[in-house]
Amino acid sequence: MKLTKSILAGSILFLGACNSENEAAKNVCDCFDQIHTISAMADDQKEVDLIVDSCTRLYIETLKSLENDPKKKEAFEKAYRACQEK
Repeated sequence: MKLTKSILAGSILFLGACNSENEAAKNVCDCFDQIHTISAMADDQKEVDLIVDSCTRLYIETLKSLENDPKKKEAFEKAYRACQEK
């Protein structure tokens, strides 16, 4: 459970610290990338599911924060897709 709280806190900090859509995309992408590593260290699936939920919330909150600026939202989505392809 400590691991889950750390990831959630880090995810929230990432969202607050983002100054650009590209940084936001990197942070969301990194969050999801960490799931593979964390799932190998986690004791149970519930903990991993909580981390997945945290990353999903980070993604959704980032999109919501950009919904009034279509250009920034589009740039975020483009950067996020590019990050996923790496």
